[in-house]
Formats: sequence, structure tokens, C-alpha cells
Amino acid sequence: MTFHKWALTAFATAGIAFAVISMTVLAFHNVRNLFPGAAVLSLFPYLFWLVGWHSAVRLSRDGVTVDNLLVRHVIPWDQLSEIGIGDGLVFKLRDGRKIGSIMYGGSLIGALLGYRNTRKAAARMRTAREHMLAGVQEPPSAMSYHRKIAFSPWPPLAIVAAMEAITALSLLAR
Repeated sequence: MTFHKWALTAFATAGIAFAVISMTVLAFHNVRNLFPGAAVLSLFPYLFWLVGWHSAVRLSRDGVTVDNLLVRHVIPWDQLSEIGIGDGLVFKLRDGRKIGSIMYGGSLIGALLGYRNTRKAAARMRTAREHMLAGVQEPPSAMSYHRKIAFSPWPPLAIVAAMEAITALSLLAR
């Protein structure tokens, strides 16, 4: 079960579309030697993708996975003490550590409104946890909390390839 904040995902999608449209406009308006620029400009859609699509909270029978940009936090259920609200969504571990989520991070608007949407998401996560663990009589997991770099080369390579393809098409069209 994957949790995304729809507004952040929509904003990221708009940012990706803006970057691709900007690249297309530049490429077809006879800007010269745009191949290096396409590689640099492709960083923006990649960052938007990291924030709006890759960053998420995922629940499974094994536990919670919190993807924050390039860092992945893996929390087994037996080591999670609470899914709560602090400065945004917070996962409290039994050893006292707190793991936050960029997708459901703190914001001024959220603080002023009492994190209503984040509270709803946390409640849905707690309910999903109860359903996933209902009737499970397994011993505690041998896995422990860990974090790691979660870099996958395909998204930035696909974005660079798309931007370079736009540039190549614009040269062929001249």
C-alpha cells in the first residue's frame, strides 16, 4: 500500500511538464548546441520526480518503507512503536528514533491547519497496519531498522534520453 500526498504529486507533475515544454520550446527556437543544456535541464524533472513520485510511504506485511529523495528507511513492524504527527508525519521506533517523511513533511500551512490531511493519512496507515497484522502469529522479524541509499539509474537516464531526443529531433527538423 503506497501513500502519496496528491497535491505534492500534482505539483511535481506540473514541474516535470514545464521542464519538458521549456526544453521543447528552446530546442525548436534554434538555440544552438543545446545537447549540454538538455543534460543540465534534465536535472529539474528528476528532482521533481524524486520529490513527487519516488518519495512515498509504503506499507507491506513486513513493515514500513519511507522513501525520502535518495534515502530509504525500512522499519519492520515489530520495531515501530507509533505512527504519529510531529512536524509532519513521524514514525517512532521502539528505540526512540524518529523517522520523518518528505512526502508528509512539516509546513507552515500544515502547522496552521493542524496537519488535517497528514492526520487522516496517519489514521489510514494505522488502520492498514492493523489489517495487515490481524491474525499474524509470527515471531518478531530478524530484520532490523535500516536506511540505505535508494538510487535507481533508470529515471535520470530516461529523462536525459528524452531531453536529448527532443534536441536531436529539433536539429533534424531544421
